[in-house]
Amino acid sequence: MYHELISVERIHSGLFSRPVSDLFTWWRDNKGRLNEKFTPLLDKATMCSPAASENAAPPPLVYAGDDSLVAWCFSVEFARRVAGHETTPDPTLETIAAKGYWATTQGEPALSIISTTVETAEFGTVDLVYERLLVPVETITGKNLVACMAVPIRCPELFAGPGNQYRRHYSIGSDLTDRCRPELPASVSRQPVGENSRPGRQSLFPPVPGT
Repeated sequence: MYHELISVERIHSGLFSRPVSDLFTWWRDNKGRLNEKFTPLLDKATMCSPAASENAAPPPLVYAGDDSLVAWCFSVEFARRVAGHETTPDPTLETIAAKGYWATTQGEPALSIISTTVETAEFGTVDLVYERLLVPVETITGKNLVACMAVPIRCPELFAGPGNQYRRHYSIGSDLTDRCRPELPASVSRQPVGENSRPGRQSLFPPVPGT
């Protein structure tokens, strides 16, 4: 397991995913102030409270998109009920992911490459390497949050359980779903999760009076 902080100047080198690049571009162009231009990023992003201290664990989640890494690892249902007070259910992931949050309280983004083992809800144990960008953001009411874009680089092998004979291999692709998509039999289908699939979903950005 490892966690390496990388200069954000490397984001546009072509080595990082489109979602990470898009979040950084939005943050730079909008000075971190949440607005309608952030909407296309919502499904893959997560948000949390600011870090309490330099060595604190990752702060509680306040939002997780349906196509976020949190949803992929722990289910869309988990992502939809974070309700502002949950961390992920994997203590190993929490420990390895902690570094970087404190930088955002100083107004700076934090770019990382993280390697760890995750106990997923659907597939069991996954060896996961992912890129992650954290940026400080401000809501329309002036509340400070941290937006996170985490995208898998590879998921080399996945096991359904100890001693299970069915080993599933993953292939690298272009986005969250393609980069970690199990090669399932043709008879198995997965329900796609669309941008507007969350029942009763409300906009995080209500219209401003007079506009």
